[in-house]
Amino acid sequence: ARPGALIPMMRNFVVIDIYDSGMYVYDNAYAFLPLDIAQRLYRVEGEVNRIEVLTEDAELANDVRNQILRKLRFGFFPKTWMEMHLDLFDAMKMEKRVTFIIEVLIIVVAAFGIASTLIMMVMEKTKDIGILKTMGATKGSIRYIFIIEGSVIGIFGSMLGTLLGLALCWAIESWNIPMPYTEVYQISTLPAKINWGFVA
Repeated sequence: ARPGALIPMMRNFVVIDIYDSGMYVYDNAYAFLPLDIAQRLYRVEGEVNRIEVLTEDAELANDVRNQILRKLRFGFFPKTWMEMHLDLFDAMKMEKRVTFIIEVLIIVVAAFGIASTLIMMVMEKTKDIGILKTMGATKGSIRYIFIIEGSVIGIFGSMLGTLLGLALCWAIESWNIPMPYTEVYQISTLPAKINWGFVA
């Protein structure tokens, strides 16, 4: 090795078990050692370089971080799991924005599809509309028929689409479907969470 180069520490260990955390980044890079052996290996007798705190609810991480910071004061830098994976969350936010735009476009296309279907229906029923008018039907009553028909198509279509979407989310949540490209997304199963506000 050239002068000043870091020489890696090499030790032989016996692997007694393999763990699977579900996070590719951790599973690919971390190993567990007894604390005293790790301290001797890194020459930090009686010390640790990090303490991890597990909360019952992942959403409480910021509150727990602030409590720890108030108690420990200066010299310590508590970080939440969200701060440690900031790049991933930024990418997910961008994906959500793009997904929202795509969903809006799909809704617009669906609305045009329903409108064009109704227009074609009106064009096809021109003779029938003429007959209804000669029998005394007003423009308002004829318009009302088509409004009801469009509403029925829209309501039943929305209900069916919502139910299918919820069923798909429930299936993904329940069946633990393996995630493709785990080295990119850093998780082993396809995640799903039903956001009732978004559903509404």
